[in-house]
Amino acid sequence: MLCPLHKPLSSSPAPARVVGVSVLTLTLLSMSAAGLAQSSEGRAMLFQSATEWVSQQNRLDPASIQFNPLDERVRIAACRQPIQFDQPLGNPNTLRARCTQPYWQHWLSFYTQAPQRAQAAVQQRDQNREVWVANQLIRRGTLVTPDMFERRNMDISNAETALIQSPEDLKNVELLRDMQPGSPIRSHDLKPAMLVKRGQVVLVSMGEGRGFLVTVRAESQQDGRLGELIRLKNPESGRLLSAMVTGPNSARGM
Repeated sequence: MLCPLHKPLSSSPAPARVVGVSVLTLTLLSMSAAGLAQSSEGRAMLFQSATEWVSQQNRLDPASIQFNPLDERVRIAACRQPIQFDQPLGNPNTLRARCTQPYWQHWLSFYTQAPQRAQAAVQQRDQNREVWVANQLIRRGTLVTPDMFERRNMDISNAETALIQSPEDLKNVELLRDMQPGSPIRSHDLKPAMLVKRGQVVLVSMGEGRGFLVTVRAESQQDGRLGELIRLKNPESGRLLSAMVTGPNSARGM
């Protein structure tokens, strides 16, 4: 009696399973890369804030403060609130850093430069240098104005070249980081602010310098910073026009 023949089972993996594993692998790699980028930003923010705090508490030149590195495996999320520092252990070279959003806590240790290097840094100071400092807590992303700052004499290194010198430099810009009261403001702390956003009503002046001046309201068709050329739409006629951003929700017709 003859037995029925059976087709051998295929040993090839199911295509759907292979695709699924590949997609999962790519997703995990993307999530890992994003997490590392956020951790790098959070770590830089932590050490910058810690240096400013130690400098103010101990009247030290920031250049003389060196922090011992944290374990690279420790991920530090960027803090969305001002980082809080204290020294509950009583050790003058150890401090605790805490963030409330998201919540984390880390212990940092630091040391100062060797006496000869610290002395050289002191010799570079201008003991009576007037600088612009924040007169209040200012959040990252805030559209700053000159009245948020004040002039104050501080011990600043003569090598410092990025300090803001004029109140005009504090207009139409936004802050890139949180600033504590008394912190000097530098050019790399600021970026041009988005003064016009898509969909907003903008006041457009036309004819300036040509013997007449007409002001119309138009709807912005795109975002724009100071000095940028944007497209707008007259809501009554539907006509499109171009204008240069001159301030918050204001522009000059071209």
